[in-house]
Amino acid sequence: MRPMPPKCRAAGQASLPRRAHRLLYRTGGDGVAGLKRKLSQVGQDALERLELPVNIAADVARIELLGNRELYMDRHRGVLAYSTEEVDVNGGGVVVRIRGEGLQLLVMTEQELRLTGKIAGIELVE
Repeated sequence: MRPMPPKCRAAGQASLPRRAHRLLYRTGGDGVAGLKRKLSQVGQDALERLELPVNIAADVARIELLGNRELYMDRHRGVLAYSTEEVDVNGGGVVVRIRGEGLQLLVMTEQELRLTGKIAGIELVE
């Protein structure tokens, strides 16, 4: 293991190799968030080039509609607004707006949710 330079040891921080530092903090200074965005875009580009189904990507929400009475959503990122007539769910890149009557959130976990009621329409809002 390579010893830390004295300056970093005094601060109690591990140093990043120069190359990694340049990747993380190049021009925009976005750090890890910027790197995650870049990697996400690279992943989307790879899916398109390999002609793989989009549902393989982990960040894409999947919606199943069973008739007009039940909706199942996998890989959501939380409920943004909720009433018996309208439910807004964060689907990652889009907001999924479900409209209907007597809408009821039956089950909700960190990854999936199940909604029942008379579903009149589903809208994807960017």
